[in-house]
Amino acid sequence: MQNVSPFKGLKDKVTELNIDGVKIRLQPKVEDAELFLTMKQGEALDEQTAGIPTKVLFRMIKRANKEDDDEDIKTFIALHYGSLMVQIAPLFGFKVDAKALEEKVKKKQ
Repeated sequence: MQNVSPFKGLKDKVTELNIDGVKIRLQPKVEDAELFLTMKQGEALDEQTAGIPTKVLFRMIKRANKEDDDEDIKTFIALHYGSLMVQIAPLFGFKVDAKALEEKVKKKQ
């Protein structure tokens, strides 16, 4: 019996999520998780950190959908921001209170 490495092929793995009834592809990387961690929990975001969630979402989606238009992806993100945040956070191992996060996102918009 051969041992298969749990790491083999992960760099190319594309994840699919169902966001508000639409199946999307994304490719999370460690850099995205690091940016996710820099977000201040429970604090007002300053100008520098306010754009971090959008950058993380955009990069993960674009990486898996290189052929799609940047502005189309950004518009999708804008229309589904709360759902994206709730479903992507667990990819990085974060436990999410969906209702609290959606309220926070709605409040900031």
